[in-house]
Amino acid sequence: MEYMSILSAMFTQKGEGIQLEKKQSIISKKNMYLIILLVLIILYMVSDVFKSFSSQIMMLFTSNGSAFTIGYLNSFGFMRPIVAIALMIVQALIFPFKYETMIFANTTVFGEMLGASVSIIGRIIGAYICYDIGKTLWPSTITSSICKINRRKLKMNNFTQSNLVNVLIRLLPINFDLMSYFGGIMRINFKKYMINSIIWITGTTVLYAIKNGYFSHAYEISAIYIRLILSFIVLIVIVKRYKKDRKV
Repeated sequence: MEYMSILSAMFTQKGEGIQLEKKQSIISKKNMYLIILLVLIILYMVSDVFKSFSSQIMMLFTSNGSAFTIGYLNSFGFMRPIVAIALMIVQALIFPFKYETMIFANTTVFGEMLGASVSIIGRIIGAYICYDIGKTLWPSTITSSICKINRRKLKMNNFTQSNLVNVLIRLLPINFDLMSYFGGIMRINFKKYMINSIIWITGTTVLYAIKNGYFSHAYEISAIYIRLILSFIVLIVIVKRYKKDRKV
């Protein structure tokens, strides 16, 4: 009995130690993100060079065509792939800007296959960082409180781990990168989130790389309606499934 008690105490201490390390890791990561943000703000306020560089980057994302971005990438010579990936990551972090223009520029500079590959790599890294920022900076106590409110009705803890929830997040016709932040805030299952994100990123990037231009307005509107309908269907399935679980 005494031996079992010692073992139980050891496992309890080990579990507490792992939880403490995890908590410290989150705190240090949170501090890192906040420090980076603070440094960028200070640089923008005191450095004309950084302010000019920031304005130039914003022009890349706000220009109507990809010509300016193509010229910018070509100015870096053999460093172009690294710069292209970095720009895709920055575009993901500043979510209001569309990623399509960057894909068009990458396919023009590198060709369809390499351009699509560079775009996919940048978008996947960006999706991971957006999720991580959302999860790290959003207080876990708020998310826990939200989950507790409806724990009896929808079992929110299981809800965030569902495959269908990950599918729903990507089907909704809402800004891709904004939903990445939201996924981190809601602390949805990371592995499932990344798998769904990689599938969606690869599919959409390849489509735009082959097209190398926007689809017609009618096509884009049709795609939005289809996504809305599919999202509604998935949402109904989710609600029915958790109503069934509640009765069990």
